[in-house]
Amino acid sequence: MKWKFLIIFACTVFALSKSSLPLLAQTPALSWSHVYGNPKEEEFGHASVRLNATTYLHGGSFRVNTSPHTNPYLVFTDLNGNFLGDKVYQNLDNGIITGLAVNEDGTFVACGLYTDSVGSGALFFFKADQAGNIIWRRSFTGALGNYQKISRLPDGYLLISSNQVRLIKTDLN
Repeated sequence: MKWKFLIIFACTVFALSKSSLPLLAQTPALSWSHVYGNPKEEEFGHASVRLNATTYLHGGSFRVNTSPHTNPYLVFTDLNGNFLGDKVYQNLDNGIITGLAVNEDGTFVACGLYTDSVGSGALFFFKADQAGNIIWRRSFTGALGNYQKISRLPDGYLLISSNQVRLIKTDLN
């Protein structure tokens, strides 16, 4: 299954770069599909990773229709997509989780954006245990852009990238 995905991705990259290679039309087999939440909320998924041998972790944001603000959340599922639990971070006002990465010790890091205490957009990132409990949290304020992805580097640092071709490198502690 991984190999088919890589082939499709490679063909897509070549097609987008206007190469003369043809784009092969393929329809992969659907393993499973689930919808989480309810129609009274606006929910958006932005990132997914495999947390461990039995669990996927999905991050995003949700808004109850009566509220002007979003809350970042995590949904935990088994490998078949069955719901195991969730975690909502209400202290990140108007926040969105946009990136996830798993650490070697079984913890994970998440990044995203939220509205800080003076009403400006800010970058947040946090380290959490496998249940989603935050171990530490950091933030940068100012016009830093819409942060999308987080990667853990071999030297122990975190690399966070944005839609403005801006990178932030910071340590994991």
